[in-house]
Amino acid sequence: MAFYLVDYENVNIDGMLGVEQLAATDEVIVFYSEHADRLTFDLHQRINASDAQVSYVKVGSCKKNALDFQLVTYLGYLIAQHPGDIFYIISRDTGFQSVLKFWSEKQICVVQTDDLQQTAVQSTPDGSEDTLEQQVKQLFSDANTAAIVLDCLRNSSSRQDLHNRLAAQLRHDGVGSIYQKVKQLL
Repeated sequence: MAFYLVDYENVNIDGMLGVEQLAATDEVIVFYSEHADRLTFDLHQRINASDAQVSYVKVGSCKKNALDFQLVTYLGYLIAQHPGDIFYIISRDTGFQSVLKFWSEKQICVVQTDDLQQTAVQSTPDGSEDTLEQQVKQLFSDANTAAIVLDCLRNSSSRQDLHNRLAAQLRHDGVGSIYQKVKQLL
């Protein structure tokens, strides 16, 4: 199971790209505020077409970062309930980096990305799982590392960008060897 915590105030409609690709075992929690509380008909239709469970949390406080704090608190609650699952924060906000590092040190897989589409398992024309995901899973037995590497690969525009993303996400001495293993996958 995967949990997707959407910072709707930050990513708006664009962050929900790919919601229709998620599985019935996935859960999407959309955190929104009075500053970002609108859906288009197109997005509404894509949410309805999704097999994922979608719920909404309205953040009432107008204080700065109130939504971020509530999202992170809810993340901790979910991790306590489901420690072996994968958690995604859908946001462009760089303030979540310390949260990612904290959970990574505890061997909990928390990945941040800009939209749901970047996290969804892609299918090949024959209906099998994305070969990129399969290759990464074969290279790394640790699910947390595999998820971070896969996210970095999918979001990188060049090998230099890939290296920079890996260094920012993993922040340890083994980044060079990880990069050497995956650079040919880009």
